[in-house]
Amino acid sequence: LKGYFKQLYADSRMVNNVLPLNTYIKDNPAVYGLLLSKISYSEIKNIIFNINILTQINTGSMKICDFCKVLGILLDNALEAASESEKKFAELIITKNPDKSGIVIEIINSYKDSVDVEKIYENGYTTKENHSGFGLWEVKKIISKYKNSSINTSACEGIFTQHIEILY
Repeated sequence: LKGYFKQLYADSRMVNNVLPLNTYIKDNPAVYGLLLSKISYSEIKNIIFNINILTQINTGSMKICDFCKVLGILLDNALEAASESEKKFAELIITKNPDKSGIVIEIINSYKDSVDVEKIYENGYTTKENHSGFGLWEVKKIISKYKNSSINTSACEGIFTQHIEILY
């Protein structure tokens, strides 16, 4: 019974993640493919990865390749940190900005050790073995190219959050 429930739960997680993809980003193959690959990775690593996309993705003046690079780096980091943590969860939420024209992206994940949110964006800074430390530096560089975009980071009690706004 436990085995059956575990398989049923895994299948329902996949359906719950893929349905929002089909609704809001089916016409955006770059984002769709990126998220499907992250869903697959999370399943291999036994990470609970919830995706809640509640609006069409409009990146305004941000190029879609830059958007995908930012999203890919942040999700890679979130899933890797979650895989090393005890709780093993990550979540992606994309909503409309309620006050302005734009979207809000939140990536929330569990993590194991302490994080210095002031240093993580420095070129070459990393806490991971065999990593370059260029990912978050690249994210900050891309976000700063677009006047209508911002990123805020917080880490508290094992929960790491990236909050991105893209206005148009």
